[in-house]
Amino acid sequence: MKILHYTLGFTPARSGGLVQYATDVMTEESFQGHDVIALYPGNLNFVKRTAYIRKAGSRKHNFKIFELINSLPLPLFGGIQNPDDFMKRMPKSVFKEFLLKIHPDIIHVHTLMGLPIEFFVAAKELKIKVIYTTHDYFGLAPEPNFYKKI
Repeated sequence: MKILHYTLGFTPARSGGLVQYATDVMTEESFQGHDVIALYPGNLNFVKRTAYIRKAGSRKHNFKIFELINSLPLPLFGGIQNPDDFMKRMPKSVFKEFLLKIHPDIIHVHTLMGLPIEFFVAAKELKIKVIYTTHDYFGLAPEPNFYKKI
């Protein structure tokens, strides 16, 4: 089975339970013989401001890794200050072309951070099943700490 995972990233750039859990799942699926592909929100390109996906190094993993350049913002610290930044439209074609290129049987989404609605619309149009399991606070609230700063 060909499985596309959307995760927050990989160590050392990202850390925490979500990153480790997603990496462990992808590693095990790869070990079991599945064709595993990872997509994560990557860097910003201030010259080319539109979203695009590029192949990233596979690092030490046994699966292919792709980076979503110019993703939606990642509210890792301080939550969402300006909601409009998190609702920017992106060309659906970026995601549709990527999904057509890799042809996943299923998509496993580990977080919603950085991922625009157009990704889900493209997957639905292509009739690709999506599984969502949350391993971070973002599925509950857009604020990383639930306590008011005093």
